[in-house]
Amino acid sequence: MTDEQLFLIVFFLFYIAESVFWISRNQVAFTGKIFQKYFLQYPDKYIGNEKGGLILANPLLPSRLVFIAEPLPISMDDTAVCSVSTYSLNFSAESKNNQVRLVNWNDITSVNTIDNEIHINGQLFTKCSSSDSAEKWARIIQKIKSTQKPDRNSLIKKSIMDSFNADEIIKSRSSFSRISFPLRMLCNLLTAYVFIIAPLIIIQYGLMYTILNIFLLYVFFHLLTLITFIITKYKSKLRISKSDFITILIKVSLFPPALMHVNDYLSVKVMDKFHPLALGLELLPQNKFESMAKAWILKLKYPLNFKQLTKAQRNVIDNFNRMEIDHIKSILSKHEIDIKELIRPKLSDDPSLRSYCPRCHIEYAVEKGYCSDCNEIELVPWSAAKESSKDE
Repeated sequence: MTDEQLFLIVFFLFYIAESVFWISRNQVAFTGKIFQKYFLQYPDKYIGNEKGGLILANPLLPSRLVFIAEPLPISMDDTAVCSVSTYSLNFSAESKNNQVRLVNWNDITSVNTIDNEIHINGQLFTKCSSSDSAEKWARIIQKIKSTQKPDRNSLIKKSIMDSFNADEIIKSRSSFSRISFPLRMLCNLLTAYVFIIAPLIIIQYGLMYTILNIFLLYVFFHLLTLITFIITKYKSKLRISKSDFITILIKVSLFPPALMHVNDYLSVKVMDKFHPLALGLELLPQNKFESMAKAWILKLKYPLNFKQLTKAQRNVIDNFNRMEIDHIKSILSKHEIDIKELIRPKLSDDPSLRSYCPRCHIEYAVEKGYCSDCNEIELVPWSAAKESSKDE
C-alpha cells in the first residue's frame, strides 16, 4: 500500500466518523435516503450510555438532510407544570442528579431562558434541545400562568396541537431546503473532489507533480464552503448559541472531514420544536409511521413506574399524557388509521406463551408477573386479551 492510498483511507475513516451524531435517549432522528422517504433512527442501544447514543447520517450523500426531533419536554395540567414528560425522563440520571421539579401555577413569579435552559423563579427548571425550543416553552408557561384555572387546559391542548402543525413543518422544511441548497451542493462537490477527482488525478499524473495544484484547488473549495455555511446559518435564522456556533466554525475550519457534513450541523436544529410523530407523518412511509405511532401511544398509555416521582408529579404527567394521546388519536383518525387496531396486540397461537406486556408487547410463558424490560409493568394474560377481543 502506497502512502497516498494510506492517507486516503485514513481521511475516509475520519469522514465516516463525522457522519455520526450523538443524540439523547428521548430524541429521534430522520435521515434522508436517496430515492426514498426518510429513515427513522433511534439512539444506538449498544454504542452509547444511559443518556444517549449514536446515529449514522448519510456517509456517501452529505446533501441529504438530517432532522432531529424531541418529545414534548415538560408536562402540564391546570394545577402545575412538571419539568419532565413521559418521554423526556432520563431513567438512570433521574435517580442521581436529574431532579424532577414541580411548580404550581400560582407559585410562578418569573420565567426566563438562558440558552437552552428554562428558569422559573430564578432557578433552573428544565433543559430543552435548543434555545428556540426553550423560548417557545417558556412563552407557553408564561401565558398559561397568566390564565385563570378553567382556561388552562385549553391552552395546554393548543400547545400540543401547535407542535403537530403540519403547515409549519412543511414551511420550515422547504425553506431550509431552499436556503441550504448551495451549501449542500458544495458539500457534495467537496466530497467528490477529495475522494474521486483528486485520487484519479494523482493516479494519472503522480502526487509529486500535482500536489500543489490539488492543494490550492482544495483550499478554494474549502473557503467557498465555509463562507456559504456562514451565509446559510444567518439566512436560515436558526438559533444556535454563540459558543456552539464558534465551536462548529473552528472545527469545520481546521478539520476537513467535518466540513463535508457541515450542512448537518444546521439541519439538525430545523425541526426540534416539532413533535416527532408530526415529523414522522410528513417524512416516513405510512407503514413506518404506523409502527412509530403504535410504540409512541403505548408508551404514553403505559408509562414506566418511577418510584422517584411523587404522586403530584405522576398526576400531572398522567393528565398531560391523556391530552397528548387525545390529540394523536384525532390526527390518526384524520388519516383513516384505526387506533384500536393499531395498538391491538397480535394474539399468539403458541400455547406456551400465556401473557404479554401491554407496553412493549413482548410475550411471556408465565400468566402473571411483570415485564422485565418495562420496569414492573404488569403482564396481561392472553386469555383476558382474547375475551376482550371477542367482546369488541
